[in-house]
Order: sequence, then C-alpha cells, then structure tokens
Amino acid sequence: MTARCIQPKPQGFSLAESLIAISILSFTLLTIIGFMPAGLDNLRKAEDRAAKARIVASLVSELEAKPWTELFQARGQYSRNIYYDRSGMVEVKKVEWTYVVRYRITDWAGVPGAVTQPLDLLTVEVEISDKPLASIPFSNTGIGPAGRTYDVKIAHLANTESAYGRVQTSSPLIP
Repeated sequence: MTARCIQPKPQGFSLAESLIAISILSFTLLTIIGFMPAGLDNLRKAEDRAAKARIVASLVSELEAKPWTELFQARGQYSRNIYYDRSGMVEVKKVEWTYVVRYRITDWAGVPGAVTQPLDLLTVEVEISDKPLASIPFSNTGIGPAGRTYDVKIAHLANTESAYGRVQTSSPLIP
C-alpha cells in the first residue's frame, strides 16, 4: 500500500477577497447615504406644497359657501389670522401651529385692458406663512419673491347665486 497525502480543498474567502467586497459595499452605502439629504429635502417640500394646497382648497370652499353680498362687502380687507397644523388642518392649540394664513378678497383683475369691472367676479389672495409664532409673519423684508417671507396663492370666485344658489370658483387655483 502506498501512502497518499490528501490535501484539503480550500474553503471560504481569502483576506484579499473579503477586503475588496467590504470596500465595494462601503462605497455603495456611502453613495446612497449621500443622496438621503436631497431626498428628505424634496419630501419636506412636497409635504409643504400639499399642505398649502389643502389650506387654499379649504379656504376657497368656505368662501364659496358664504353669500355673495358678504364676499362683495369684504373686498379689500384682510381676514383674521387662521392657524393650521403640518397637514393643513385648522389648529387651535398653539403647540401644533405650523402655518398662519390670511386672505383678502379683491376685485377681479383677470382681463388686461378691460373697460368695466364685472361685479360678479372676485379674486381671493391667500397668504400663507410658515412662521406662525413670528411677531410679523407676513413681513415684506425677507428673501422670497419681491422680498416676501410668505407664499401668495390666487383663486377666483364667480357669482352664480342667481343661477345655482351658491358661489363657485371660476378657474383652477394657480400654484
């Protein structure tokens, strides 16, 4: 009988293979983590836009339910400040406030060069600030458009009481 030496077959990974795999994995994870702040910022902005859209929609629906004479008489005056939470719902607890809103009803200025102002069309300017606890939430000294620190959304109302018995919006909201 001859003695044969049986060599075991190598099992597992070598140190070099392990280091290469770990370096590829860490590079990939660092790249993914690098994209997270931008993704979270986009998510926050999307939530903010959605909440502001809900706020404008709820205000316009409240105004649609009011009598036309009341809306027409309130032209030019700012409403009281209304406070909303992060989801765009009216909030009464000061702790939950995220937005402060006011609106102003003005004459409709939709047709440039129009000779007469139609009495059955009005514009609603909704001002939304995300600084509800500031002493002046609707400041014109900020860095936003035209120096504003708040957003302005526009909606139009038409008098349809004679035809339908209620007020309806005449155009979609302008973002």
